[in-house]
Amino acid sequence: MVRSAKPLSGVALACVLVSSGIQAADTAEVNFTAQISDGTCDVQLSQSSLQFGIHKAVDFQSGATVAMLPLTATVICSGATTPKMSVSGSTPYSDSTIFRDPGSVATGVGFMVRQDTGDIDLGSFYNPSQAVSNNVSFALSPVGNAGTPHNDPFLLGLVRAGSESVTPGAVKSTLTFTVSFD
Repeated sequence: MVRSAKPLSGVALACVLVSSGIQAADTAEVNFTAQISDGTCDVQLSQSSLQFGIHKAVDFQSGATVAMLPLTATVICSGATTPKMSVSGSTPYSDSTIFRDPGSVATGVGFMVRQDTGDIDLGSFYNPSQAVSNNVSFALSPVGNAGTPHNDPFLLGLVRAGSESVTPGAVKSTLTFTVSFD
């Protein structure tokens, strides 16, 4: 014979709870935590090293570009945004758009960075007012979808620093590209 259990009535249940020592508290506490972020963007460069080759000191005319190479920054963001970028490095000349590491032997020359607009050639590259300045943020193209890679093209040029005297030797620069939200 199978017996079915009878459900306890509401009164009996209340008596069981009280008699087992469970009581309601006067206060209760709960802790909440959250991390607030504008989002994140990551940047990857198409190359980690650019080689400009060998050039004669006499080839560096005042305010001229001797060579330029492309560099692509691929930006991936956690949401739709218009990220900003800054480039930092050593700028020993009065112009903060010409980068040159202190250990470089050659003087009067350095590297300039420009956003590639598609119409820049050797003759029009040298333009400090259009160049990227050391540690100054500038807007990149808008990123529409989270996680979608977005490419921003740049040109790096080997230039004479205005009318500075050029001395032969190796010249190098280490640049850091930083992407951020505003």
